[in-house]
Amino acid sequence: MKKIWTATIISLLFVWMGTITTLPLVQANPAMMIQQYQISPEILMPGDTAILTLVVRNGEAVATQTTTSGTVGDTTTTVHTLGATLEDISILPAISGGKQIRASTHYEDLGYLAAGASIEVNFKIIVDANISEGIYFPTVKIDVGGGTDVQYPLLMKVSNSTVDLLQKSVPSKISNGGATDIIITAVNKRENAVNEVIVTPHGDTVDFVPSSYFLGSLAAKTSQDVVFSIKPLELGAQNLAFDVTYKNGDNLHTSSLHVPITVIQALDVAPIITNFPISITKGGSSRISIEVYNA
Repeated sequence: MKKIWTATIISLLFVWMGTITTLPLVQANPAMMIQQYQISPEILMPGDTAILTLVVRNGEAVATQTTTSGTVGDTTTTVHTLGATLEDISILPAISGGKQIRASTHYEDLGYLAAGASIEVNFKIIVDANISEGIYFPTVKIDVGGGTDVQYPLLMKVSNSTVDLLQKSVPSKISNGGATDIIITAVNKRENAVNEVIVTPHGDTVDFVPSSYFLGSLAAKTSQDVVFSIKPLELGAQNLAFDVTYKNGDNLHTSSLHVPITVIQALDVAPIITNFPISITKGGSSRISIEVYNA
């Protein structure tokens, strides 16, 4: 533990009522604190990296604190400075099952922080792959020169929830004659928004229009439909594949959907004449019967 008081004494001469008074300047115990912090992305996924922004503040309202002792005519006034030197700021990792949430660096010798002043520092946070989802508390540790060290737990959440694709309207049998519209739905199951969402179809024996669909941002717990026009190039059983890529912060993630279909031969709609007269008299009339058959 650091000493509450540090000593460097600065002797000043002060003349008051004809008496020479010594005013030592002593560094006091400042109220160092974490004023605020922000993690981006706000909810992490296993394997993610994030940016942690800390604002460290010296909570003292005045720069100095003065105390006077002694008797009339012979007094000593001590001025306590309420600033401090930030010797080191680091993040103690949160550990679960051998997996960690940790910072990639720490800061040394950040300098003097006067009363009422603040400083912003950024850390790269690394989440181990395959870490269990849940709530974690990495701890900020501040070594304060001339004051009391600070430790402050930071709440961070890890979630396995993803962005998934669902088939909303895809017929099991599709004709090889012409194009057929299908609907795929992108669903964000996470509690935070994701960005740069792109849905891309795949198939060697199917033409897709468009070749990919950019959704942009997808808010938490929302979904959006995507329409593709498909034209099969071969008959028989096939698998349509769709990928959705998205970013949680700066971290790229992917989910996939596979949809089986059967491509069948297209037959045209044809008329069949069921009753046709052999002859018609001039000026007369007769009835012709036709049925339309959908092959």
